[in-house]
Amino acid sequence: MLRNYLIVAVRNLMRHKGHSAINIAGLAVGMAFCILTLLYVRYERSYDTFHENGDRIYRVDLVEKKQGQWETYAILPPGAGPALVHDFPEVIQTVRFRAPMNLITTVVLGEKRFNHPVLSADPGIFGMFTFPRVAGDLKTALLDKHSVVISKKMADKFFGEKDPLGATLSFWQLGQVTDRQVTGVVEVPENSSIKFDFVTSIENWLPGQEGWSGLGVVTYVQLADRKQCSDLEKKLPLFVETYMGGRIRSLSKFLGDYQMRLQLQPLSTVHLTPGVKYSLESASDPAYGYVLSGIALSVLLIACVNFINLSMGLASTRSTEVGIRKVLGASRTHLMRQFWSESILLSFLALLVGLALAELALPAFNGLVDRRLSLIYGSAWGWLLGLTLLIGLLTGGYPALVLSGFHPVTALRRHLKFGGANWFSRGLVVVQFSLTIFLIVATLLMSKQMDFLRAKNLGFNDERLIVVDTYSGLRDEEMRRLMQAYRKAASERREIEKVSASTPSIGRDFTISTRLIKHEEIQFEAKFYGVDYDYLEMLEMQLVEGRNFSRDFGADAKGAVIVNQTLVKKLGWSSAVGKKLPRFDNAIVGVVKDFHLFSLHQEIEPVVLELYPDINRRLSLIYIKTGPGDPSSTLKLLREIWHQVIPDRPFVYSFLDEDIARQYQADERWGSIVTGSTFFAIFIACLGALGLTSLAVARRTKEIGIRKVLGASVSSVVALLSKEILLLVGVANLIAWPVAYYAVHRWLQDFAYRIDIGVGMFALGGVLTMMIVLLTVASQAIKAARSNPVDALRYE
Repeated sequence: MLRNYLIVAVRNLMRHKGHSAINIAGLAVGMAFCILTLLYVRYERSYDTFHENGDRIYRVDLVEKKQGQWETYAILPPGAGPALVHDFPEVIQTVRFRAPMNLITTVVLGEKRFNHPVLSADPGIFGMFTFPRVAGDLKTALLDKHSVVISKKMADKFFGEKDPLGATLSFWQLGQVTDRQVTGVVEVPENSSIKFDFVTSIENWLPGQEGWSGLGVVTYVQLADRKQCSDLEKKLPLFVETYMGGRIRSLSKFLGDYQMRLQLQPLSTVHLTPGVKYSLESASDPAYGYVLSGIALSVLLIACVNFINLSMGLASTRSTEVGIRKVLGASRTHLMRQFWSESILLSFLALLVGLALAELALPAFNGLVDRRLSLIYGSAWGWLLGLTLLIGLLTGGYPALVLSGFHPVTALRRHLKFGGANWFSRGLVVVQFSLTIFLIVATLLMSKQMDFLRAKNLGFNDERLIVVDTYSGLRDEEMRRLMQAYRKAASERREIEKVSASTPSIGRDFTISTRLIKHEEIQFEAKFYGVDYDYLEMLEMQLVEGRNFSRDFGADAKGAVIVNQTLVKKLGWSSAVGKKLPRFDNAIVGVVKDFHLFSLHQEIEPVVLELYPDINRRLSLIYIKTGPGDPSSTLKLLREIWHQVIPDRPFVYSFLDEDIARQYQADERWGSIVTGSTFFAIFIACLGALGLTSLAVARRTKEIGIRKVLGASVSSVVALLSKEILLLVGVANLIAWPVAYYAVHRWLQDFAYRIDIGVGMFALGGVLTMMIVLLTVASQAIKAARSNPVDALRYE
């Protein structure tokens, strides 16, 4: 019996090649999207699962409440780790990490030199975290503070086929050179929240840092039993009071409402917990996975709706078949099995095509989500086969139920009236186009927001600016000689117009000094940003009061500052020039127009520009204003000067406008995903509209012929065939608009500076959808309207 079902199913698919192709294409695109999404979500949730004791490992986070705002930090005082082991029997070991922050180290082996961040950790790192061992005894690898464990990637990069164990690498950092012996090699998986190429003993940094005075290390604990987590968290308030109570009371007197507590963050959730400051790696927002899953399911749902509607539309062409089968004794159950066989067969064909599409689309998808995923199905086969079977059963279920229920006489006479089924089909069309319109409107609004970000005045000019990174690795005299050489070149060569320097760079993810400003009853935090004399002029920042730093004013070198407008407003001043900066007593010589030190996700904060008159390594970034034209000759000149002054370290640079653009990479990426999804949804919806129109034409051939004989024009026939689906699209607009408004409004809350959501984009989305559907339907309708009515009536 099953064999017969399959044979008949294949025959019907071949008989209706066009509609079968539409169904397969739509389902295949939806399945491909779901396959790629499943791959991404599974990968994101696989982080740190390779550690054998991962379910018992927790990061200890510090949570502070300052000025009414709660913030979470991944760093603790160095003394916290040993105290946790000492005070709590539940904690069997701790490992502390010292992140490199913005500090880059030059690693040297012979003639090979590379810039890399270097992680520091307690020697017990490989006892707690089970990174796959490649070489060496990991239990003892970091007991000697002059040792280093490297990743397999670095072993291949530096040593190739040679054995790296016992080799000596030189580490150049902050003007100092330290030799370290390679004692181990490990594989660092991509899905690890603790990534490193080089890890050394934290003992190199700890001397003089073992206490509780500051925050500096990321601390992980391993519990004897994961069930002890809640019990341990209940004991942490007393631990905080014992060791940090004095600090809390001191800060409370100074800040007012100040609170502090510790919390345990499971290792398995670290990667998907954004917003924690000073984590070892940037966390991923789980909302992206939910959004991507929602989009994929929406596209798949649109394809499934197509399948159901086309199956219902084909009912009139299969009425004779249904009637004959019933006359010959086929039961309703047999007919339902037949229709289910067809839908399941079609679903599995769509799966094969979807797998091929997923393979082809994977490189582009990896670029969109910024991952290196591969289609290794493994246990996913069960999910894929189950999903395919479910799609076949669900999409074939309703048509099978309706078609198998007709009376044989009614079916043979082809007098099929669907009743409520027609309303159900119309409802499915509305759902399909509601999802499509939602994606179209979301795409338009997201594109408008990104255009707004690109066009917004940032308060400075980022064009033709090269940022040379000294990665805090130069000695003071080297920094001075380098600046002198670049300034000399600026006075002699047309390729360079201006030279300046600063502490961290605008447009980068960096740690910047934050200090408390307190004036009478007013208190707030301000960002302190070090610059040299020419910085404001180079970036064309506008002064609204006072003057720029100047070498003509000797007092400037003794602590003069320039503040931004936001700081002046916070203090309630109408004028700031000539006053002293509260708490610090620096003379304020100017007020700069507000500029965006960080991305437009954040509001402009109070900023204090400090003058560093004595060029030194703290000014770790050199700005070069290039002449107009191709910057390649300028880069060549800058590289030559660098190697003349500092021959033993690599030249590292970036363009400021590209640094700023990178701040919005995630937004651009997800905007591209929504845009791509929209095109897929439009494609599938158009396929459905095309199929439904062709079926409507087939059912109404006689009516169209009679109307033509009676003098109906081509336009009136097109209107006849188009009006119902356009009405359904209109209803879909009314459903999709409020949902799209809510979703985009939520997304825009992540930006401190954002567009206003007006009605224009909603109307545009509705008009675009109407036009797309009308063009799709018209292609079939015009063909039917231009056909010879005699042929249509003779056929009927």
